[in-house]
Amino acid sequence: MKFVIFRDVGKQWLWELKGKDDTTIARSANHFAERAQVIRNINALRRGAAKCQIFDMLGGIVDGDDAALEAKMRGDH
Repeated sequence: MKFVIFRDVGKQWLWELKGKDDTTIARSANHFAERAQVIRNINALRRGAAKCQIFDMLGGIVDGDDAALEAKMRGDH
């Protein structure tokens, strides 16, 4: 994965997180006046993401691997 920074038509900076096939996975919700601001935002996201918990749609914490998550979302308890 990679972050790509760019300017929109209003000359504001944004970032996109791209997957291996270059599809957009996520895009910044905020627009930034300066390039340095968008870089700081990306670095803050990179630091914090590793510590994020995963929640299901009902607000329960999801632990475990992808198979456990998929089973929980299907209702297999």
